[in-house]
Amino acid sequence: MQGRVAIQNQQYWKSIGADYIYYDQGPLPGYYETQDDYDLRWPLWYVASKGMWDASLTSEQILKDACRKLYGSAADATWRELTTVLVADDVIPAVRAALRSKFARAKNTAQGRGAIRAQTIVELEKYIDRTYSV
Repeated sequence: MQGRVAIQNQQYWKSIGADYIYYDQGPLPGYYETQDDYDLRWPLWYVASKGMWDASLTSEQILKDACRKLYGSAADATWRELTTVLVADDVIPAVRAALRSKFARAKNTAQGRGAIRAQTIVELEKYIDRTYSV
């Protein structure tokens, strides 16, 4: 989730008494922003700046609010797009652990790869059921 680490850092800095936070884009050319970067980077900038005002908010709360304000009826679709990375962060360790437990002695063969591929789909479907079931 864009901004999650920024909020966690800000909450930590506040807990140890920091009064000011300064963000620097860095000296490397790779850090320079252009107008083409705004679509990708605005969530991080927005979450980080809003989090400086209220350190009790989570990145998810801030970004959901921004989606509602900016995208109206498309807010839910936008939220799903923005949280794709969050899903990957949550899913990958769980899938890796499940695969390790089931395929500890698997060989690197077409059959082994096929079994791992099938089990990966099963694990992802389990995640979707746990996360999105009503």
